[in-house]
Amino acid sequence: MHAQPNRSTLGRAGGYNFTTVSAKSSGSGAALLTGLKKYRKYGVVVQAFNEKGPGPTSSEVIAQTLEDGHIEAETKVTSEINTELHGLQKYSNYSIQVWAYTQIGDGVKSNPIFCVTDEDDAPDNIKVVAGSTNSLVVGWLTPSRPNGRITSYTVYQRTLEGGREKDSNKRRLPPTQTHYEVHDLLKGEAHEFWVTAFTRIGEGQSTPVVYATVTTRVPAAIISFGHTMSVRRRGSVQMPCLAVGIPLPERHWFNVEGIHLSGDPFTIQSDGTLHIIEVQRQHQGNYTCSISNANGSDQITYFLRVLVAPSAPVVRVAATSSDWLQLQWSTTDNGGSAIRGYFLNFRKEEGGEWEERAIQRDATFFRLHKLDCGTQYQLQMMAYNAVGSGSPSSVVIAHTDGDIPIKPTYLDFIEVNTSNITLRLKAWGDNGCPIISYSIEYKESSQQDWLTEHQGTKTLLNRIDRDLRSILVIIVHKHRLPHMFTGLDALRRGRALVDDDDDDDDDDDDDDLDECCFNDL
Repeated sequence: MHAQPNRSTLGRAGGYNFTTVSAKSSGSGAALLTGLKKYRKYGVVVQAFNEKGPGPTSSEVIAQTLEDGHIEAETKVTSEINTELHGLQKYSNYSIQVWAYTQIGDGVKSNPIFCVTDEDDAPDNIKVVAGSTNSLVVGWLTPSRPNGRITSYTVYQRTLEGGREKDSNKRRLPPTQTHYEVHDLLKGEAHEFWVTAFTRIGEGQSTPVVYATVTTRVPAAIISFGHTMSVRRRGSVQMPCLAVGIPLPERHWFNVEGIHLSGDPFTIQSDGTLHIIEVQRQHQGNYTCSISNANGSDQITYFLRVLVAPSAPVVRVAATSSDWLQLQWSTTDNGGSAIRGYFLNFRKEEGGEWEERAIQRDATFFRLHKLDCGTQYQLQMMAYNAVGSGSPSSVVIAHTDGDIPIKPTYLDFIEVNTSNITLRLKAWGDNGCPIISYSIEYKESSQQDWLTEHQGTKTLLNRIDRDLRSILVIIVHKHRLPHMFTGLDALRRGRALVDDDDDDDDDDDDDDLDECCFNDL
């Protein structure tokens, strides 16, 4: 029994698989259709034909095959969290459940999920042209989704005489062959052809059926098919243009501008194949093979897509905080292949080590966390696809929020009485960066060494006498240099000789050291 073909629109109704049944003299008839899929709706039509050819089809009748019974499930045991199921039937519905088990027994099963395995695709296209006055050449295009490695092709042929099937046969061909010539054909006979592909699982769907007859004239015709081809930059590509015709046709290759192709990097082989070596991005575009002889002409067009690495993203800083930067970007050219992801490289501007973050392919913004506050960073991003990583973006300079602490006014910071000096440490403003510690140092005028108090708001008890001369407050600011505040005592007089204002814009080298001097008690 033949694999039933998909009927083309050449001469009969399109989209149907036809089975020829002998007509009864009574005009009535019945036929049993076998080899159908389970639980599938089918449209059925009837078409009569005689020696003049086929007539119109009847109205379509919809019928559905019965659902098959439940098939006992196979259980697969694995210690991994993912697995592959093999040996399934093609184009079949499966339910899948997962459960865990221990030495005590099986756990609760998950809710089932349902999925359908793929169906083997038919060859993408088919054509039949005259090879000579008594032969026809069948050509086909490999399936775009073979769902497995193609192991062979089968070419089916059916011969009709007077509208009736006279003979049928099939020919198994290797997977590298995409055309087949049928010889010793007779005039007056019509021939039907269709092709199927085989994988390890079995035979796939058929191409549409095409009709042809031999003729006394053999016009120029191309057996190959134009289609889209993809190649990586610096790779090579071949575009077949296998032609037949009597007399032998002339052949020419043109690019999209209509310029005849010859010379490096283009080579036209003896069978008409265009070979391009060291393909570059500028070679992307249409390529047309045109042939002609005294009896006719034909042409096919290929579109060549050259795959390169993606262009550099355009990156900008969308938002900032004291410990994160939010970036936003766009990529103008994916290089002809889908972007698979991004790499973000960053470092502190002042000699830090470069760090890298991987970002998923569908992201258009990213928040970079765990950064130092009040710090300037250099950032650079690149995209990658199946070809590789593209050029990096321009270096973006960004600054996290925050700066050195804001010193308080003298009166806000220090409170003094006859025996105590109280320092209000909370009067220091963090300026966007957390203050992580304070260091308070003081000394008597007769001493060279500084005495130290640490952490929190400290009250210096019984430390004030006529010999106490100065206080040094060092604010240790997160990730920044210390900020200092000094003052000579004599606080009980309260007369500062140096004005203590809030001007932070002084450019002196001692900007972080404000000294307030007072008269002795």
